[in-house]
Amino acid sequence: MNYPSATDVYYADACFLLMITSIICAMVRWAHMCRPYGENGDYFYPARKQLTFFYAGVVLQFPYFLAPSDEGVWCYIRLLGMVYYPMCLSLLYSRYFHGRRLSGRKSIVFFGVPMLVLAALLLLLSTGRGPWIASQYGWMQYAVCALSVAMTCQLARVMNAIYRSIREFHLQNYSAEEDFPYRFAEKMILLPLICIVMVWCIFVTGSRELKLVIDVVMSAWSVAVLCMVLHPQRLGKPAEQEEQLQLIEEEEQLHADECTDADLCSTEAAETIENNEPSTAADTDNDEVVQAVLAVILRKYKEQHLLKSDVLAEIDKGMMAPASRFMARVGYYNLINMFRLRHAQLYIEAHPSTKLSEVALQSGFLSASAFSKAKKNIKHIYPEYVAGVKL
Repeated sequence: MNYPSATDVYYADACFLLMITSIICAMVRWAHMCRPYGENGDYFYPARKQLTFFYAGVVLQFPYFLAPSDEGVWCYIRLLGMVYYPMCLSLLYSRYFHGRRLSGRKSIVFFGVPMLVLAALLLLLSTGRGPWIASQYGWMQYAVCALSVAMTCQLARVMNAIYRSIREFHLQNYSAEEDFPYRFAEKMILLPLICIVMVWCIFVTGSRELKLVIDVVMSAWSVAVLCMVLHPQRLGKPAEQEEQLQLIEEEEQLHADECTDADLCSTEAAETIENNEPSTAADTDNDEVVQAVLAVILRKYKEQHLLKSDVLAEIDKGMMAPASRFMARVGYYNLINMFRLRHAQLYIEAHPSTKLSEVALQSGFLSASAFSKAKKNIKHIYPEYVAGVKL
């Protein structure tokens, strides 16, 4: 294939590397699911189809491989990145973290419209209208920029919802921050931001040299992401607790249906977690249920990886749903670590010269840093809950 200059060869090679890498990643992502997770692929790989599309769609850059110096093609490439990446990332993360499928008005706006724009640009380019795209680039860039900003705002809402969901899930199910894969979640949350910044840099600067570098980086990034997601990051529920957790979910749904104002109920629960205080509704908890929960926690709070499901597994079946609601109102993370912090207080009083790391381990914390985080996060320990804690 003939190119006008050596630099065009480099531009084309970098684009070709990105396309080939993305196609291979798409094929692997579509065809491969680790055993035994493939038997329940929709659960363990919820965004497999979306990620395959994301990889495969990079072939839309093929015109740039053929003619990297053509001005119409270059305008097309700059517009393509602004539309394609915010659209795909928003759909990908919505599906993986929230389980949302393509349906309804939002899907038309955030998928249908961008795809129509890209199809129109590609059709114009393939029919020899590249010079027309270059001549009309002035108003096109503003229109596409507005569309990209709208999709980026949607992506930002998705990422914010993911962060809040991660935080809420963590506080309501785990007693130690180290038990939730925060490092993986943080990496995946930062990737869309990095990608959007790179796309905007190409769009604003119009630098083919910058695109060459980004194409190489994106090729490596595609392989790295594939390696991270080939093994499912979701945690499966233990088989022996599946029936119990299903019962809890059903009974909590019935309880939610009884609320006259569901939004008020959820707001009160959120404020309870945020303020580390039991809501006023906690006063209506069955004392027998509360005492049963506290008794289990009193026996097990020194277990460093204690889960909410571990506590519920030792509660009588008839009290599991109200017990789950009680822990949700107080905050499971808060409740368990109240016991640990109370134990730490007593341990320090009895052994004033002991190192902080020793106090943390003796009290059920994974480390001194986990102990410090709990002290920072939990502002008040309720004496009526931790009255049974003894050395």
